[in-house]
This record gives sequence, structure tokens and C-alpha cells, in this order.
Amino acid sequence: MSTQRFLSALAAGTWHLGNGRYPEKIEIAALHQAIDCGITTLDTAEMYGRGRAERLVGQMMATRREEVCLISKIYPWNANRLLAKSHCQASLKRLKTDRLDYYLLHWRYPGYLPAAVNSLEALRKEGLIGGWGVSNFDVPDMERLLNLPGGEHCQINQVMYNCSSRGIEYQLLAMCRKAGIHMMAYSPLGGAGAPLLGTPVLKRIAQDHACEPAVIALAWILRQPEMTAIVETGNPEHVQRNAQALAIRLTSADLAALNGVFPPPVTRQPLARR
Repeated sequence: MSTQRFLSALAAGTWHLGNGRYPEKIEIAALHQAIDCGITTLDTAEMYGRGRAERLVGQMMATRREEVCLISKIYPWNANRLLAKSHCQASLKRLKTDRLDYYLLHWRYPGYLPAAVNSLEALRKEGLIGGWGVSNFDVPDMERLLNLPGGEHCQINQVMYNCSSRGIEYQLLAMCRKAGIHMMAYSPLGGAGAPLLGTPVLKRIAQDHACEPAVIALAWILRQPEMTAIVETGNPEHVQRNAQALAIRLTSADLAALNGVFPPPVTRQPLARR
């Protein structure tokens, strides 16, 4: 897969940024901390806070743009000949940059996929984006996409994936790898309110590695080649914790224990979504 910028193993997620969860200066400090820790891929979207997340990310782009692989996403109903360019330019303005490294179709909108591919290809050829991809695309979606003219230029599929949501391992993961499509895992810790981090097996393995269960959950995802895990980046403390996963190597015994509690899929499962 040809990439415009290196996709780091961990990406800084921005879904909740700019919404008052933490003071703005704390969230900006967390983004700087992420880059300093090697989390140099930033993932955002026009949907997040109705542009507020992009604006917050834009506040630190002026000094660090060249260090970052910048990803944003477009609503599927905006990905057409009439609207795609203006919405891309609006994101660029909020992000205070002249280009996105990758622009993703946030999910599939029935009947609009050919127009979306044409629009994304036009943005790529114009140089407003380096490349494009998709999010929340399951096997039938990818089959349809890859059979469209220009669909072979898709470079990323962003899906929900964690220890307790392993459905992509049955078919989708291998399919995307064969097509040279990089996988990005969102909700790697299970998502808000999920019980994943409280499971005894994660706690025990975390104790063995002298870290928190969240670090083990991330390291489990990073065992996959060509996989990026998107981690929430709200405060520097969380960033520092999450970055520990880059140095953790799970043992075969660790993986066997996790497989015992969270077995890999043996049949096709619907794509998990949040």
C-alpha cells in the first residue's frame, strides 16, 4: 500500500474533543503529548462535535503539521459531486491545513457508493487529499467498493475491533489485507461503559506486565500486522498510559488465555458498530 504519511500503530482519537469534557488547553496538551509519544496519526471527522473537534486539532496544526498523519471523515450524504469539495475545504479550514493525508467515507449510505468513490478520487487528483478510505465497511460493502472503477484506490477501512469484538477476523481482515487496505480499529477498549477492562483475564495479564488492563487491550490489537488502534486522547495522563502499549509484547500464554475468554470467530458475524 502506498501511503502519503506513515500510519502510526496508535492513532489519537478526537471524537469527544472540543465538547467540554476537559478544558481545551488540556485537550490540546494531550494532542501534543501524543505526538511526542509517537502517536503521530490524528483521527477526526466533520461529525465530531459538528466541527469542534477539527477546530481544536487545528489549533496545534500550525506548529506540528509536518509531524502528523492527518485523517478526517465525511458524512456519506456529503460525498457527492455537488458537496464533497466544499465539505472537504470546510474541514481543511477548521484544521488550518491545505491538505488531508486521508479522507474517509464515514459509513456507507445506500445507493451512493459510486458517487462517493468518484468524489473522493476527484479530491485526490486535485491534491486536497493524499488518499482516501472508508469506515464501517463489512465484507459485502468492500466487495461492492472494490468492483467499482476507482475502488482499488481505497487505502483504509476503519472498523470496531477489540478483544470482545473479533468478527472482522473471520473474513474481513484477510480480505482487506489482500487488497492492500490498512485496518484501523476504533473502540479498542470496548467503548464507553463496556465491561472489557474489568475482566479478570485482562487484569491478571496486566499485573504480569506491570501495567493497566487498557494497555494489554491495546497491545492485543497491535499484535496484528498493518493495524492501527485509535485511542481517545482527552488528557496527557491517558496518552502516557496508552503509549505504553507500543512496548508491550504479549506472550503465547497471554494470547492463549485471552483466546480462552474471547475466542476468535468460527462463523461470519455482523460487523460490530458503535
